[in-house]
Amino acid sequence: ATPSRPWILMSRKRRVLCLHGWRANPAVAELQSAQLQAALEDILQFSFLAGPISRADPADASVGELSESPYYEWWDADSDAVGESQEAAVQHVKRFMQEEGPFDVLLGFSQGAAVATLVAADLESNAHVLPSDLVAPVLLVCVCGSSPIVSQSTGHIQVERLPSIHVIGSADEAADDSMKLAWYGFAGGQEALESVGAEPETPSVVSVLYHPGGHCFPAKIQPLADLIRKSLQSLPSVNGGARCAVS
Repeated sequence: ATPSRPWILMSRKRRVLCLHGWRANPAVAELQSAQLQAALEDILQFSFLAGPISRADPADASVGELSESPYYEWWDADSDAVGESQEAAVQHVKRFMQEEGPFDVLLGFSQGAAVATLVAADLESNAHVLPSDLVAPVLLVCVCGSSPIVSQSTGHIQVERLPSIHVIGSADEAADDSMKLAWYGFAGGQEALESVGAEPETPSVVSVLYHPGGHCFPAKIQPLADLIRKSLQSLPSVNGGARCAVS
C-alpha cells in the first residue's frame, strides 16, 4: 500500500511547527523567525500554521506592516467560554500535526507559545491513547510566551517531561507573563528561572534564555540557535532522522 503522505525527496532535516502570536499570521511568523531559520537551515525545516479564529485587525501597527489581513488568534480571550475556545485551539493544532507531521519541535511566539504549552500538556496526559499518526514533539520552544487562561474547564496546566526552551525579553512589558508561563507551566521551570546564568547541579529539562529586547525574537539569534541545536543533539528524532523516498 502507498503511504498516505509519501515523502518524494530524501530529507534528514528535522521539522519545526511554528505557531504565530495573537492577531498575526503565518507570514508574520515566517518573517519574525527568518534569522532563526537561516541559522538552523542545515538541520531544520520550518512549517507554519494559522490560528483558528480570523480577525481583520492586527495585534498592532508593527504586525500590520509585516503582512496584510487576515490575522488570526488562537482563542477568544473575551469569550465566556474561553476554556472551550482554548480546547478548540489545541484540537486545531493536533489535527495539523496528525495530517502534516510528525514535527520534532513545537515553537510558539506569544499566544502561540501558550497554545503550544497546552498542546504539549495534552499530548503528555494522553500519551497512552494517542493514534499512531499523532506523534508528540521532542522539544518545545516558547518565545516571549504568554500564559494560557486558567478556567474551570482547563484547570491547572503543567508540562511534566517535554524539554523546553523559554526566551524572555528583558525589555518586554509582558516579561512577567513569560516568566509565569515557565514557572507554573513547566515542571522544573521555577528552578530554571532561579538558576539563570549558573551551571545547574543536575541536568534540567527547562532552559531559560534572556535577551535585551522587547516582545520579539532576539536580534542576536545565535545563542537561541545554538541552544536549540545543542538540545536536539541529545534528543531522538520523531521519524528516525530521515524520510524515505517512494516511487
